[in-house]
Amino acid sequence: MLRLRFLLSICLFSIVPIGILHAQWVQTAGLAGVNIRCLLVSDTTFFTGTGDSGVFRSTENSTYWMPINTGLTPTFILSLAENGTGIFVGTNNGVFLSTDKGDNWSGTNGGLTDTYVNAITTIGPTLFAATNDSGIFISTNNGTSWTTANIGLTTKSVTSLVTSPNGVGGSNIFAGTYGGGIFLSTNDGASWSAANNGLTSEYVRKLALCPNGTGGSNIFAGTYHDGVFLSTDNGSSWTAVNTGLTDRAILSLASSGLNIFAGTDGGGVFLSTNTGINWTAVSTGLTNQNIFSIAASNSYLFAGTFNAGVWKRPLSEMITPVSVSSGNFIKEFRLEQNYPNPFNPITVISYQLSVISDVKLSVYDVLGREIAVLANNRQNAGNYTKQWNAEGFPSGIYFYRLQAGSFTQTKKLVLLK
Repeated sequence: MLRLRFLLSICLFSIVPIGILHAQWVQTAGLAGVNIRCLLVSDTTFFTGTGDSGVFRSTENSTYWMPINTGLTPTFILSLAENGTGIFVGTNNGVFLSTDKGDNWSGTNGGLTDTYVNAITTIGPTLFAATNDSGIFISTNNGTSWTTANIGLTTKSVTSLVTSPNGVGGSNIFAGTYGGGIFLSTNDGASWSAANNGLTSEYVRKLALCPNGTGGSNIFAGTYHDGVFLSTDNGSSWTAVNTGLTDRAILSLASSGLNIFAGTDGGGVFLSTNTGINWTAVSTGLTNQNIFSIAASNSYLFAGTFNAGVWKRPLSEMITPVSVSSGNFIKEFRLEQNYPNPFNPITVISYQLSVISDVKLSVYDVLGREIAVLANNRQNAGNYTKQWNAEGFPSGIYFYRLQAGSFTQTKKLVLLK
């Protein structure tokens, strides 16, 4: 059984379909014949985890991947995630952390009794790790120590994790399992309850979020036998959404704006622009149809395949921005680089929202501790500017993170006194 889930849901565009054009997928270089297990988009830097060769790094405009495995002892990579501290990889030998974009790695496994880590997700500086046989573990110190979080979790083979704002300032955590369907925690992992109403498959391979256009999120569940299911009510109920999905063995899901992509076990990539009501194949030129992972950047959709490396295709060939009469229409979520940078002691952070959203803008130190909250409320679509006065904080590197619905982005800033 193929085992790998990648978390992340990157939602950057508000877009509608233009039909399937003649353009094709292009295979990127440096990973020929490599089994791709997961993908992560971090600003303009991309990471991929492989089934036999460790982690590789590239950039959006590059077509070549370079290995970055210093300190990374296992080569079998199962999952990738990031928070304000750095990049985390889940492997068959525990969790590793890089604070320098993958140049160096160190193990962070204290208390992690099951080191086969299928998925990692974050809520601020808190990490959640989904393991193959021992359920879910939590770390509040960037993996230095882990504790189990399995109360109510009756199935311990956890395949996927995703977090969703609950509308009241907190987060819901969804866990997809192999054999038990979906579980939900509304209290940061302290307890879990089954959330399977309408879900006809107990084998959930992947979970993903997508904006619903009104400030909330749709939750998608990809199953290995019964295709894709959708919940519009925070997991209270699920509905099968498979029209046009000719391969219902789902291995991966990813969102881009209001659109959702599904990677399948032999049928290639499918796109839905209407919350899964209809799906269309978008696999022209993709010679390997086993899609273990997919991820979207600002401009491209990336597909990780079984033993055929990473492929990419421009999003503009499949979907395009909405055409509107108003020049003030905000088409995408965006977090800008702070200015000035470096700064002393005040800097300005700007961001934009394409739809009404629950927004949190926070600053973290290099240990992942939240040290300032610049915004934490519901905001309308538009452009926003916040100031951070770092008077009283020492010189050094800090990180600021924007969470807006299912959109999350982190950037680095430098305080230099």
